[in-house]
Amino acid sequence: MEAVLSLLDLERLRASPLQRDPFDHVIVEKFVPAEHTPGLIADFPPLGGHGSFPLAKESCGGAFARLAAEAILSTRLDDYAPSLSAALDRHASASWTAKRAADRFPWACFWAARSPGVFDTLAGLLHGDLRHPSQARGLARPPLRALSRLARLG
Repeated sequence: MEAVLSLLDLERLRASPLQRDPFDHVIVEKFVPAEHTPGLIADFPPLGGHGSFPLAKESCGGAFARLAAEAILSTRLDDYAPSLSAALDRHASASWTAKRAADRFPWACFWAARSPGVFDTLAGLLHGDLRHPSQARGLARPPLRALSRLARLG
């Protein structure tokens, strides 16, 4: 059974558009309902700087602890592995293909990297505009296909 996050307005989060400039982010107005804001702020753990902190090592008040518990209990772990695989498998496959080609044929990788359109294709992969190098178009496609073929050679 999935817990309901009563301290956050998840519908507002889902309805908020992803913004990509200068990095991927969302802005969610009134994500924490006004009646919960003072308690969450008061119970927020005092942190010594920037970064990620294990919650178990921090002292926090009841409202913040409740928010953390609800977030943990609402996570559907059975959906996590397929979601992660769907997001990363194609990138991992393309990365290993590129590594095999670079290990065996460094001159070909240098040639491909200098070919027109290849840098833009790689930037598109990193920014999430392309899901896989096979989506490359134009002048970038032949050198990337050549690298893929070279990587498969014994």
